[in-house]
Amino acid sequence: MGGELIGWKNALPLVRYGETFQLYRKRFHQLFGTPTVAKAFHESEILSVQDFLLSVSKRPDDLLLYIKKHVGTVALRMVYGYQVTEKEDEFVHLLDRGMGQFAVATAPGAFLVDILPSLRYLPSWFPGGGFHSQAQAWGQNLHDMVTKPYDYMKSQLDAGAANHSFVSTFVTSDVTREGDIHDLRWNASSIAAGGFSTRLSALQVFFLMMSLHPEVQIKARAEIEEAVGTDRFPTFADRPNLPYIDAICREIFRFHTVVPN
Repeated sequence: MGGELIGWKNALPLVRYGETFQLYRKRFHQLFGTPTVAKAFHESEILSVQDFLLSVSKRPDDLLLYIKKHVGTVALRMVYGYQVTEKEDEFVHLLDRGMGQFAVATAPGAFLVDILPSLRYLPSWFPGGGFHSQAQAWGQNLHDMVTKPYDYMKSQLDAGAANHSFVSTFVTSDVTREGDIHDLRWNASSIAAGGFSTRLSALQVFFLMMSLHPEVQIKARAEIEEAVGTDRFPTFADRPNLPYIDAICREIFRFHTVVPN
């Protein structure tokens, strides 16, 4: 259902090992694979975190909405050079909706056609063939998620106003064939959607665990105030001086490992 009928077979998690898979991984590693090259995005990540904390401090009841905006901002900025400005952004919505549908469509046994693949040949009007309509609707949503941010980035690049990003790095004069454009679109979308969903899950777990363990909050705040002070936000440069904060982050990933369904 998810791979063949909706179209997720082109996304990195479902791509079969081969030239396309190797190309996706190679591009990812070139731009994000080492701490040195990843530093190019540190400033934008810090600004996004500061905006997120300010927004949550003003309206804590909208925590989940601001988490989605924050993780969407980071993902879209790194992959497409797109800056999220609105509280409810179209591209963030596309990522959120797409990954929600991906989780449902790829869950084992969620659809009978996954158990009996021959059912895919049933016409949509035939009893039991209603999944075709759902696959068509979700496939259009997926198409929008893959193409719209890429097309925005390409228009910015043509206008000479593009920010540094994954797409701007690999959109060259060599990427002219339809197959090359198709691969780059899916490569970019896989990174943006994957980054969005994993960060979203991790941050939700973080806030849940902090609310359940206030004593950890007290220790974490004390370490930040001692190492950083109270007149600025922590940065990546402060990480070596924040071992307790680092341990909290690692524990979140250990406690609730983010993996596909």
